[in-house]
Amino acid sequence: IDAVIVDLVMPDLGGKACYEALREIDQQVRVVLTSGYSHDSNVDEMINMGVKAFLQKPYRVNQLSEVLAKVIPS
Repeated sequence: IDAVIVDLVMPDLGGKACYEALREIDQQVRVVLTSGYSHDSNVDEMINMGVKAFLQKPYRVNQLSEVLAKVIPS
């Protein structure tokens, strides 16, 4: 798995809890956080924890491609 896209708000397991669970599996996991809500302190906290990028919804395929190109080493 090269990267994981995680939404900030998800049923049952929020974005932060999901990211923490992924880090337990792989400390080097590359996560792109996405949300329909604006960039706020929750996003900043997760970026400080190691999330590689934030992508504001709605986004276009080319925006997703650009972010993934930066997150995934070639």
